[in-house]
Amino acid sequence: MSRHSYHPSTSSLGPSQLLQGSQSRPQSPSPDLAGIQKLLREHFRSSRTSLQQLERLPASLHRLYLLHLTDGARLVLKCPPAASTRLLRSEHHSLVTEAHVLELLTSSRPPVHVPVPRLLRADTNPDAEPLGSTYLLRTHVHGIPLAQLRPHLSGTDLAQIDHALGSYLRALTCLTAPAFGPALQVAAGKGSTSWREAFLLLLESVLRDAEDMLIALPYDFIRSLVQAQQAVLDQVRTPVLVAMDAGRSGSVLVDERRRCVSGMVGWGNSIWGDALLAGVCWGYSADQADESNRTFWGGFGGCDGSDAEGVRMRM
Repeated sequence: MSRHSYHPSTSSLGPSQLLQGSQSRPQSPSPDLAGIQKLLREHFRSSRTSLQQLERLPASLHRLYLLHLTDGARLVLKCPPAASTRLLRSEHHSLVTEAHVLELLTSSRPPVHVPVPRLLRADTNPDAEPLGSTYLLRTHVHGIPLAQLRPHLSGTDLAQIDHALGSYLRALTCLTAPAFGPALQVAAGKGSTSWREAFLLLLESVLRDAEDMLIALPYDFIRSLVQAQQAVLDQVRTPVLVAMDAGRSGSVLVDERRRCVSGMVGWGNSIWGDALLAGVCWGYSADQADESNRTFWGGFGGCDGSDAEGVRMRM
């Protein structure tokens, strides 16, 4: 399988644009109808297509809106969370990261066969007009989250979905980068030269988030445990695109009629690193005695089940 090497210069969003405005929290005003109408006119370059109905969608972090247009189409508008929302370190750049990764996925040549929404328009400035904040406009993906639909799916349906998710994980490994680390840092030329270095930085970021929130964890034990096993991380020599959230059951959309994956959303937490860190892997293990695991890794193209691979998955 061929790999598509990614270099920062291939994206129309340059490093300075990607990180611009991400250093401080915007005020995140709620978008008004007039601003959305103006955004649609600018995008479609026509006054014939306009907003008919605005629907607030449930979301764990960002403010998400479903736009019903007069021509029957539906789009999704994603805006930053309220200014009072306390963010994790990985969440500060998530909206900008999502715009960057969606553009990368949909513009890759040859195409990467992963069902993702199409990015229509995005502005990474914290006071971007006409909405007064950073925003992302994308196509709407019809479907129900796998986490919600799973109890109603048959074994055959789940096997098809497991296999599809494995194949999508494999497809993402075709995209490579010159360095390891968070997608925006790599785009800005600030990635790590080794997966060990990048992983330890990511882990420390998570632990510091937990410490900031006064969560009781055995921090010293966790750090020492990883320290003792970190040599296996050097086995990863090629940075591939890793979706930390997009493959998790809450972000996998399933067509309730056809019982198949219709889309994967939530690309704001993406890195260049080890494919085994992907969120989609968290629901599976290397245990080939389990049918779900066998089907998933069959879609991926196999799992060697080595001790080192098992350690990387557990880490």
